Amino acid sequence: MRDKPKYCLDTSSLITAWRVNYRPDNFDSVWDKVSEYGKLGLIISPMEVFEEIQKKDDELAKWVKRNKHPYSEIPETSQEKITEVLNKFPRLIDVDNPSIQADPYVIVLAEVNNCTVITEERPDNATRKKTKIPTVCHHYGIKWMSFADMIAAEKWKF
Repeated sequence: MRDKPKYCLDTSSLITAWRVNYRPDNFDSVWDKVSEYGKLGLIISPMEVFEEIQKKDDELAKWVKRNKHPYSEIPETSQEKITEVLNKFPRLIDVDNPSIQADPYVIVLAEVNNCTVITEERPDNATRKKTKIPTVCHHYGIKWMSFADMIAAEKWKF
């Protein structure tokens, strides 16, 4: 039986943690814990995060394929919410980029599951070209934190 999700991971957190802050060669136990939380259903991500990571054929992409924490499709009933978010925050995605852009899916999946978004993005200001995930989360009352803050909140020790 899976637990109720606590965290919805954004692509930025996985990439930054893997490539910069918690490289698996030095912090393999961090990735063991992420995998464990995924198997328990405590960590989720939309399929769009999986697809963004698969764009680059690297060790993170391979790890994500091997450690299938729950990548979820957005429920059909939530598709309208995606549209609402993008109408309210059109700069959340780059309309000139035809690739998958996971940000609105991360936000909506977190809202649907009443869980915290894990992202390395920081709130933006009105002059920025792209709207950041924390700005949208704040608008909708969705909690967000960084990967390091999640580790601290869960009291993981390594």
